[in-house]
Amino acid sequence: MICDFCSNPDVAWSYPMQAPDIDWVACEVCHGLIERGDYGDLADRALNAAGALGVFFDSYMLALRSGFLGHRTGPAAKLG
Repeated sequence: MICDFCSNPDVAWSYPMQAPDIDWVACEVCHGLIERGDYGDLADRALNAAGALGVFFDSYMLALRSGFLGHRTGPAAKLG
């Protein structure tokens, strides 16, 4: 399992989604950004981890809003 945001292999949190059996997982850093509502820094972190150029920032933010924020159904649960 890897963080669905930055691909860090140390996932610690799971977020329930509308689709059954498809939760999103996050590392501690990405979880902190999500909990603070700091989606700009979350997008920067994800894009930097992917080695993507800043030109993809708007596309990533749209995907984040429609994919994660648009389908999240509850609070994060600590894994392990």
